[in-house]
Amino acid sequence: MRPMPGLPRFPLTLTSRKQGIFRLAGSDYHHLVHVLRIKEGDRISLFGDSLEYTGIVDRIGTDIVEGHLEEATGRRTEPLLQITLFQGVGKLDKIDLVVQKATELGVAKIAPVITEYSRSHPLPPDFSNKVTRWRKIAAEAAKQSGRTATPEIVSPMPLETALREFSGGGIFFWENEAATFREVVKGLVPAGSLGLIVGPEGGLTEAEAKMAAGHGFIAASLGPRILRTETAGIVAVALAAYHYGELG
Repeated sequence: MRPMPGLPRFPLTLTSRKQGIFRLAGSDYHHLVHVLRIKEGDRISLFGDSLEYTGIVDRIGTDIVEGHLEEATGRRTEPLLQITLFQGVGKLDKIDLVVQKATELGVAKIAPVITEYSRSHPLPPDFSNKVTRWRKIAAEAAKQSGRTATPEIVSPMPLETALREFSGGGIFFWENEAATFREVVKGLVPAGSLGLIVGPEGGLTEAEAKMAAGHGFIAASLGPRILRTETAGIVAVALAAYHYGELG
């Protein structure tokens, strides 16, 4: 079932779903009240926990909109395969585009990773402002694309740390690898989750490639042309989603 046409969509948080009610504040409040001019009794669409709900606005306060939820529609837009994209950190503004497009393509989690070549770019001592921005971009992309869940965005961490915390294997993309994605993926049957590693500008070092292989990742190439890191991340997610029947 598709969302009801014409209804604006907003993400639900765990707190806002308690007892069948919703509460929207901050930028969502501003959008509802000052942009859409919502009124009490109006209907909106809300999503969370991979479900779509219809909500009725009950009260418009000075900084919060409250209402109650009707029955969930039961429609599924979330992929059965949980894809985690380990995106190499380079120029931080490039990750904005990756987050937006990977969210649209159905990625479950985006983990920016710091690699050897990441250190050729100035990195801030604290990524909290960037992570807040990326999460907002992901929420907006999920809302726009009709998803019923927003991907998890974690703070950048060293590649080795990220791989230790990931329980499954997957594919790492390396320009020194002759095997193509098409060849590699034929023999790869993920058990519900799949990791994809894309390096920053400059790619992965040989030591990092060995590290990834040691954690159960298989090397693959994205083709004979050199792609920008943000292009590679988006293409990697799109290829995996298409191959495993989640796209197209």
